[in-house]
Amino acid sequence: PAELTTTVLAGIISHEVAHLMMPERSHSTIGLMRANWTPAEFRRVRQTPFSTAEASAIRQSIRLLDGGPSRVAD
Repeated sequence: PAELTTTVLAGIISHEVAHLMMPERSHSTIGLMRANWTPAEFRRVRQTPFSTAEASAIRQSIRLLDGGPSRVAD
């Protein structure tokens, strides 16, 4: 249960921080940025990535904040 709690909280925090980092701050129909989650999906959150476009938008925001190339791994 403690590991599940940590996993769920990590997914929620990632989702919410992404809203701050992406210009459009929208939800998607698939992946980590979906608006609605089932309990089973929360348990699999570690296998739920950002889309390529979402990851790119987040990296771009980080570059703008940092003033240079992103150091976030692709």
